[in-house]
Amino acid sequence: MNKNIVVIEDDRDILDMIQYILADEGYNVIGFDRLERLERIVEQQPSVILLDNRLATGYGDTLCLS
Repeated sequence: MNKNIVVIEDDRDILDMIQYILADEGYNVIGFDRLERLERIVEQQPSVILLDNRLATGYGDTLCLS
């Protein structure tokens, strides 16, 4: 089973907390603190993407529409 989770969150404290909790549960967590190019996220082959909608570098829904 793929246990990769991508988290996109611009608040570094929240990102760190989410990564810590999920890693403690055995997941491989890849965190981004801003919107990245879609290709870079897809390269991680995530099972799940946790995406903040209101980011400093844009809105998360734009990634969903890519």
